[in-house]
Amino acid sequence: IDTLKDKIRTKSKEKKDFLSKMEALKNALASKDDELKQMKDDLALKTSEIHSLESKLLSEPIKIGGEADEKKIPNSISRSDDAITSDIPSKDLSQYFIRGKENYQVLVDLFSIYNMG
Repeated sequence: IDTLKDKIRTKSKEKKDFLSKMEALKNALASKDDELKQMKDDLALKTSEIHSLESKLLSEPIKIGGEADEKKIPNSISRSDDAITSDIPSKDLSQYFIRGKENYQVLVDLFSIYNMG
């Protein structure tokens, strides 16, 4: 009879330990779930910020070719190459190139963002 009582006590203790571990795992999982929700919210905020910056960049005029007129970045390229080249009065295209690494990098970044979205 004492061995049976010992077995029951042992099983009861094992059950309590198991339930305690399960509760700890449940709490850890809830914590990770909260962490993931926060990361999701942060990601949504960053995505919104990127779209806002993209819209701002698309609407702001940029200078091209030194002292050339300001032109807006087109939302989509719908003109043919012939139409574009017919607008160029001379064969010297250097005035149409963007000068400065910063401007070039902005366009590269903008192109990357535009193609990802």
